[in-house]
Amino acid sequence: MLGIAAGGTITSVVHRRSIDGSLTGLPDPVREPARVSAELARHVAAATHDARLAAAADTAFPHAMHLAALWTGGFALIGAVVLAVGLRPDRSAAHEREHERERAGEEKRPAHVPRSTPS
Repeated sequence: MLGIAAGGTITSVVHRRSIDGSLTGLPDPVREPARVSAELARHVAAATHDARLAAAADTAFPHAMHLAALWTGGFALIGAVVLAVGLRPDRSAAHEREHERERAGEEKRPAHVPRSTPS
């Protein structure tokens, strides 16, 4: 859920930054809707007969989607690494348990009595 929200936010920010250069010279009531989405930018371009804005809308949205996909994939990869590191078994605890078993096994065995050597 959080990844989808982050992806949408990144898409929105990148789209706005990508299309801003094509909005110069347009009045504010027309400029704001064009910044919101690629579809509204195409609608504004058609209404104002601005081929440059239409081309910018056609390239800004896929660019924004690609960057959002890369960032979201990066976030997912970081999350996977954190989980892999955080959920790995504690080797020192397993090693300590094995030593405990060895020590317990030694205690059960009779102590080694050295053999007497013939004199």
